[in-house]
This record gives sequence, structure tokens and C-alpha cells, in this order.
Amino acid sequence: MADELSDDSKSTKLIDYIEETVSDEEEIEAIPLPDQGAFFKMPKRFGTVPDVSETPLGWGKGGYAHLYPYVKLPMQRLETISFGNNDGKPNKLYWGDNLHVMRTLPSESIDLIYIDPPFFSGKKYNMIFQDRNEVITFEDIWEGGLPTYLVWLNARLVEMKRLLKPTGSIYVHLDWHASHYVKVEMDKIFGYDNFKNEIIWSYQRWTGTTDKFQKMHDVILFYTKGKHYTFNVQTEPYSEKSLHKARRISIAKNGKVIEQSYTDDTSRQKSMRDVWEISYINSQAKERLGYPTQKPEALLERIIKASSNEGDVVADFFCGGGTTPAVAQKLGRRWIACDISRIAIEVTKGRLLRLLKSEKGTQFSLSKVPNIEVWSWGFYDAEKLQDATDGEFKDFIVRAYGGRPITSRYVNGFKNGIPILVGDKDPKKPITKKEVLEFAKYIQENYQLNKTGTILAWGFSDSAIKAQEALANTGSEIDFVKIKTVRIGTYEFMEDVITKNKDYEKIFRFVLPPEVVLHISKENGEFIFDFSDSISLNNGKIINIQADFNFDGKFTPSEGYIFNPNTMILKYRFKTVGKKRIAFKIEDDQGGEKLIVKEVE
Repeated sequence: MADELSDDSKSTKLIDYIEETVSDEEEIEAIPLPDQGAFFKMPKRFGTVPDVSETPLGWGKGGYAHLYPYVKLPMQRLETISFGNNDGKPNKLYWGDNLHVMRTLPSESIDLIYIDPPFFSGKKYNMIFQDRNEVITFEDIWEGGLPTYLVWLNARLVEMKRLLKPTGSIYVHLDWHASHYVKVEMDKIFGYDNFKNEIIWSYQRWTGTTDKFQKMHDVILFYTKGKHYTFNVQTEPYSEKSLHKARRISIAKNGKVIEQSYTDDTSRQKSMRDVWEISYINSQAKERLGYPTQKPEALLERIIKASSNEGDVVADFFCGGGTTPAVAQKLGRRWIACDISRIAIEVTKGRLLRLLKSEKGTQFSLSKVPNIEVWSWGFYDAEKLQDATDGEFKDFIVRAYGGRPITSRYVNGFKNGIPILVGDKDPKKPITKKEVLEFAKYIQENYQLNKTGTILAWGFSDSAIKAQEALANTGSEIDFVKIKTVRIGTYEFMEDVITKNKDYEKIFRFVLPPEVVLHISKENGEFIFDFSDSISLNNGKIINIQADFNFDGKFTPSEGYIFNPNTMILKYRFKTVGKKRIAFKIEDDQGGEKLIVKEVE
């Protein structure tokens, strides 16, 4: 075999390897991080003021890359929801770790950021959707206590500062557990003088305590990026107890008061205070989706109106059930939303579609509404990737590996000048001996200055491994890289990246859709849809089923069927008779999701 390859190489044309592969390689724009000098140095005017001139907790050389390495993975477009408006930029919904998603976004591109990160108050309270990706992320946050939580949040706040326009603002929603500690960190990141308000959201709940005052408020920290920023003054009426009294006095020529009266002026408004009394969403409210930390639309409406204008970009990187993008949509703002939970993404998307389809949902006609694009980062829909063409699959894998794709039979890309070959998209078809030899031969024929190559594949046959060993004896180094499905952010991932210093760019996770079994029955005029026999193919469990009982091609969950945790049986009574086209989305706790469409009489 070695003689055969050597003889063939003698007749090949010598190609300037460096010129052909290195000089034309794409340049990846580095995402700038603020250096130590970029952080605010608070003047020490008062001896009692804590010194916050140091950098944020966890900051190191290169920012937070030593704790949260940069991972160059491609985005996968899961869906585009079109309303016929292809002129404007689309609104975007991202499924993935928000730190890595934010690192792909351009600097100074967002006008307003509102985030409601997990409070440092307990795991169960914050794991809203019980999506396994969400659970693992939150477990990492709490593993080292409060310092770990602050470092985790700081890494994200630094990125948010980079994304904000010079006139932009950020609102961070917290409770008493960590708000004071987060403020100290935000003073370091955004600057002490850019702190504008500690907003108190006061509410009523039906709980009681006998050993202390009831905790009935959250804290929202309001910072701007710079001295000049967008702010629209908000007003509120005077309370009934302090209505403005307009005093009218009539005085006679001799100076004596002959008439005096007081008039209530209920039209008078005052500038809004930093204490906001907005009711919690009650159990019967139309906007309630069913999870405990959902924030009222009135709260987000006040923030968005105050710190943005129509057409501005509003972002929420912990979007949960989608209150921020829903309110931004109503108010004519563009939006970006992100969440680590696939279920949160689906709930948000369903909420937006219900809003847009309702008569009162938007002040615009649907033809003027920007498209909605749904993207994923780090978690990839295996079914959609299997539907891709062979070229699309190989392009995706090369980009996931951090390489530059090319179109060729024997070489699918380059990374650092080294040729890359990608195996079959079918996980059941491993790399064969023939493919290894053809790849090695092609390298020797075309790149005589280098006998090194990399093959990326789901698996490698025994004969392929033996061919690799034989080629090594001739000086040809063909590296095998098995496509792994490790969840980014897990301990296994961090061990690969930091401890072993492995090539983390090849690590990502494919997600399979659930296997859905649906039994339909009818009882007393009510349809029963039983999914009890459905299973997750990702070693997980089914945790949410959404239903659209009036499916028109765009899946829009019916009221009351957006978020149904751990429910495997749904019941529904149709209001009219006839054939009905219905659809269901079934989601597991690993991010797997499947849409099925049925017709019932």
C-alpha cells in the first residue's frame, strides 16, 4: 500500500500549499472585550463608600474566556415564520446558552436590555420548565454558592454592555437574595455614575409570616451605558389621598378675603416614582401561562416605553415565557429573545403567534410585521440536519469544527491549513478503509508539502483504523475526530476544554425528536388525546404538550394549551361540528420536539 501511494505521488503536480490554503482563509472577527481600564474607577470622595474600582468578580486576562471559553459553533435555523414582510430585518428567537449566543451578535446593536435571570433563591423556584438543559445550567450556577452565581452573571453582563448602543439602557430584575451584591458588580461593569434607579416592584400575595415583615417586592436595577441615553418621562396620577388641591381666592379692594374654595384637579399627573405598585398575575388572568415567575405585561410595558422608541431593538436573554418580546411586539419595537430551554422557546413562539393572530394583538397589519426567525446554538435538531443535503451537512460539520468549508469530492474544508473530510450524515455509516485511502491519496497528489489530514465522522470501521495505522508508518498522519454529543457547559465539557485542553470546537449536541404515540377517544362530546405511550429518544422524558385546535399551517397554541407541564392527556370540547385540523407539539426535557398534525370529525 505504501509503495502504491508513493508511486502515484510522483506524477502529481506540486501545489503551493501555503498560498492556496492559508492566505485565502476566512478571517473571523474577534469579539472585543473591555480591558481593565474600561471599567469605572469610582472617586474615593467618602471614606465610608466601598471601593469598587477593581474589576468585576471573576475577570481575568482576556475577560471571562478562561472560565467560559469561546466556542465557534454555527447557528442552525430551525424555522422562519413569514408574514409577507421581507423588507425589514427579522425578529430573532434563539435557543441556546445566552453567553455564547450574545458572543455571535454585533457590538452596539441593541437599544434596551431587560433580563430576569434566575434569582439566587433556590433551584426549584428557578427551574421553570424543567428542561434538562435548563436544569444543568442552573446546577452549575449554584455549585459554588453566591460567588459562582456572581461570576456566571458578570460574564453575561459584560457581553450585554458590549451589545448596548451608546444611548442604550439595561434593567436587571432581582430579589433580596442577591440584588445588593449584583449592584456592586454592575457598578464595576457599567459605572457608578451610570446607575439611574433601584426600582421597587411592590405587589400583594396571600402569604403570612409571624417572625418578620412580609417580603412583598422585587428590585430592578436600572443602568445606562453612557451619559446620554434614551429616556421618555413616564407619569402617574396622584393618589386619592394626595389629590392636588387648586386653591382659589377672591380678594376685595380693601384686602379682605371674600371667597375661598378648593377644587380637586384629578387630571394632574406627577413624574413616576421608583416604587411601582403593579399586581402579580392572578390565576385567572388571560396572560397567565402557568409558571410561577411569569412577570406581568404592565411591568415590561412601563420599562419599554421609558427606555426605547418605536423601531428600537429590545432584547431579553432570559426570555422564559416571552413577556418581553410580546410587549415589544405590541409597542412596535423590534426584538431579540433567548433562552436555554427549548420549551421556553416554543412557549414564547406560541405566545407571539397568538398575539399576532388576535384582532387586538398588534397595531400593524400582519403584512407589515417582521418575520420571526428561530435559531439554535449548541443544540441541534438531528432530524432537520438529516433532512439537509449532503453538502449542507458537511458544511455544517466543518463550521462546527471551526473550519472553512469548500466544495470538493475528497476535501470538505480546511482548518489551520489542514484538509478536512466529513463522513456520511447517517450515524449508522462509519468511515471505511476505502474513504481513508482515497483521502490520503488526494492529499499526497495535491498537497505534497503536507501529508496531514483530519476526518470527522460519527464512527470509524476497524478496517479504517488499520488503514490509518498503516499510513502512519509511511509518514501520512490522518487524524480521526469522532463527532461527539456532549452538552456544552457540563462538567464533561469543561473538563475537556480546561483540564485536558482539548479541541472544544468539535463538541456539540444533537437532539432527536420524541417518538409520538397518540390515542384519540371521545367521551360525552369531549375529545381525549392520550400521549401516554410517547417516549423521548434522548434518554429523557416528555414534559410539555402544546395543542393548536385550529391549525392553519402556523402552529399557534390554543388558549390554555401553551404550557402543560407533565401532562400526557389533553381534553378538549370543540364549539362547532365538522372536520377539524389540529396539531400538537410534544417536547421532552432534553430539547427534543416534534410536531404532528391530525384531522378529527
